[in-house]
Amino acid sequence: MFPFPFPPYGIQREFMQVLYRVLEEEKVGIFESPTGTGKSLSLICGALTWLHDFEERKKQEDSKLLATLVEKRRKDNNGATEAEVKEVSTKPGAEPDWIMVQLREKEEKEKLQHIEDETAKLMAISKGVVSANAITNDGKCASSIDDDDDDLTLIINLIQIYYCSRTHSQLSQFIHEVQRSPFGNNVRLVVLASRQNLCVNEDVRRLGSLQMINDACLELQKGRKESKGDKQKNSRVCCPFRRPAALRVLQAETLAQIRDVEETCTRGRELSACPYYTSRSAVPAAQLVVLPYQSLLHGPTRRAARLSLRGQVVIVDEAHNLMDTIMAIHSSEINGAQVCMKNHSYFICRLKAKNIMYITQLIFVLSCFIRHPLLHAAAAHSSCLSSAGTVACSSLQFMMLNPAVHFADIVQDCRSLIIAGGTMQPIDDLKQQLLLASGVKTERIVEFSCGTIIFFEMDEAGRAIANISTVVPGGLVCFFPSYNYLRLMHARWQSSGLLARLAARKTVFEEPKKASLVDKVLNDYSRCIQICVATRATMTGAILLSVVGGKMSEGINFSDNLARCVVMVGMPYPNITSPELKEKMKYLDKRLVRLSAGSLLCDNLSIRHSGDFASVVLMDVRYSRPSIRQWLPAWIGAQTQIYPNFGPAVAALRRVSCAFGEEKCVQC
Repeated sequence: MFPFPFPPYGIQREFMQVLYRVLEEEKVGIFESPTGTGKSLSLICGALTWLHDFEERKKQEDSKLLATLVEKRRKDNNGATEAEVKEVSTKPGAEPDWIMVQLREKEEKEKLQHIEDETAKLMAISKGVVSANAITNDGKCASSIDDDDDDLTLIINLIQIYYCSRTHSQLSQFIHEVQRSPFGNNVRLVVLASRQNLCVNEDVRRLGSLQMINDACLELQKGRKESKGDKQKNSRVCCPFRRPAALRVLQAETLAQIRDVEETCTRGRELSACPYYTSRSAVPAAQLVVLPYQSLLHGPTRRAARLSLRGQVVIVDEAHNLMDTIMAIHSSEINGAQVCMKNHSYFICRLKAKNIMYITQLIFVLSCFIRHPLLHAAAAHSSCLSSAGTVACSSLQFMMLNPAVHFADIVQDCRSLIIAGGTMQPIDDLKQQLLLASGVKTERIVEFSCGTIIFFEMDEAGRAIANISTVVPGGLVCFFPSYNYLRLMHARWQSSGLLARLAARKTVFEEPKKASLVDKVLNDYSRCIQICVATRATMTGAILLSVVGGKMSEGINFSDNLARCVVMVGMPYPNITSPELKEKMKYLDKRLVRLSAGSLLCDNLSIRHSGDFASVVLMDVRYSRPSIRQWLPAWIGAQTQIYPNFGPAVAALRRVSCAFGEEKCVQC
């Protein structure tokens, strides 16, 4: 039902099913999903599957309605007689029938035209034709975000998904998840950010602070006059990144290809087009809008960007501190030194009269506070200096204590709301103080909480290795993707009792952290196996837990009984964040574009095995993919068998063990 890059775990499938139901029934969902459960991917695949289904149903409904209206128009034009049209109603005070007929015809024509226009818009967007002249309602230029003379803003009504998270790094991670998902090539995604993150005008960017960047940008949009000394020139300075032709190209590419903030800025510099204004103008045509908390949760910011949440889907991720975030966004502190800056020359020519009046009021309020007797009494009993009574050293703080006041607008406008996080406890506080206080009915709230799949995976891997140890004689070598993963796995098995179960059949050895201890561990491992095989004791051998690329993965010959089976737990990948690897991948991708050489390099580095063994168990569902198996060594790939469950795999291992000749199968 849900397109997924790999067969989803049961809890991932359940997550998406509940999410789909919440969106379909226009409810509010609270989703608690710990790290390791694939929360972001489940959100992407579940939400976009629903959106795809919704759009398909809407297209079918519009097509049926369009056909009905066309047929009705044809019948009205051909079947109505002049007498029927001009017949006057006998009811006193009623409008003549011919007027009602004309009104109905006018309404039907408008409805028909609306459907045709919407269909044309969607077709234009799907083909990459995104100029406002081509798809706006009246064919005229639409106004842009800041009431400029651009014609970039698209006027179109779509169901959209607004996804927000706390930081830009989290948003970038989410966008990369979308790129890798099954929807990576067929979803229109737009990412919003501040000018500080999206501005590509270096003269403006170097100003540093967000406020100064905003001020400089707005001045450039107004066409600030150049000045030299006290005289002004007639020429005006405009931003070179606001050329309409370049903006249209970047807008079309933004809707056609998923890019994060960094990629968007890079392309903006290449085209000399502003990513900040282009992304905002493309929002109405997007299916998925990715934006930071501030832009969605702060009403004035949301309205300034002309973001309408009415009838849309809102997903708030990393929402474990949502209430604190809302209160922090709407709280403020100002000190006397800041308000006294009204006399600074920078503000004199920029502030409007009413803003200067507000600042004067703030100074008056601060002055009243610092002259209050209670403040002087407190200062007398403390180590405060005669400066405690000055405006410049005083401050005024406004604290928002009721987050529901500002969250209510979002809840009431949006079609569905999804609040997701690793831990959402205490959920009752969230429901009472935020949702119910915002007007959400109890029956509209759906809760979903799932356990982590990490422990489930670790337990499953441990049980599988324990079962393998019962049919494999001698040595069993298990490789893990990293030292950290091995450490976590060992700790989990110890706490769950699986380690004791393993040790009952085979002595467990672990790769040492110090290189000086490698020889000792190998000698003990080898001696243990020799003794077990020679004495045919209850202990059938030993297990060695090692790491791919570690001290025992290369240069050591695990011959004969030292490794009758090798288990690869998971799939090791190189450190994708390594600067050296990223540069090498970038170089190869640039030189060998058609082959995606950089990605192949990453895959090739991940498929490594230390030698020829009696049997190899690849314990990861990803090995079932042809794209992964093709990079296995030929002598392994040719004999690889995929089993849908563990039972047949154990039977195959038993047959391999029995084929060892003089060594009897453990179970035979």
